[in-house]
Amino acid sequence: MEKILEKIRKTLQKHPTCRIGLCGGKTPRPLYEKLAQCSLPWNRIQFIITDERYVKPNEENSNFHMINEALFSRIHPNPENLFIFNTFLSREEAVNKLQGQLEKLRRERSPLFDILILGMGKDGHIASLFPHSKALDSTWLVTTSETTQFDIRERLTLTYDALLDSDEVILLISGEEKKQILEKARQGNADFHDLPIRKILQNKEVRIYEL
Repeated sequence: MEKILEKIRKTLQKHPTCRIGLCGGKTPRPLYEKLAQCSLPWNRIQFIITDERYVKPNEENSNFHMINEALFSRIHPNPENLFIFNTFLSREEAVNKLQGQLEKLRRERSPLFDILILGMGKDGHIASLFPHSKALDSTWLVTTSETTQFDIRERLTLTYDALLDSDEVILLISGEEKKQILEKARQGNADFHDLPIRKILQNKEVRIYEL
């Protein structure tokens, strides 16, 4: 946590805002709850959610729902500083809207993320970039995705083009099975289409937290 806070404060010394990418799932919730207890100028921090299940934001399966409970409802960020997938829209409309917002952020300054927090699935997926998904080869910042491995099959996700545009990447790992997959991605020769996390590890210096 101290490393994250240090990075936020250093970024805010250089720029008007600090941009943080937030992943969904169960693993990051304790981190978000701890972050919510910190004293920070929250009105200067922008949050970008990395992916979303195509469900309404008040549903239990929603990444926004989890992040809102753990973090947003406690720090009350300015709505203009939240960059999320609007699942009241069609998936294509939601993609187009967030694409436009992120393009504007990119024009203002680079990188897109000052801090990117990622989790990883047992199949090596990150955000909603699943093995052999068409989303892996998207040239947009945002796209749709599908999976057959989970109950909520329709997804919205940031792409590699967005995720790799990060100054600092933090990867949260929990459980022995995920640790083994991570080691395979770090040491093996698997293609990123087989293990999507591999492309991040190949292109970015990643700070790994084993929980």
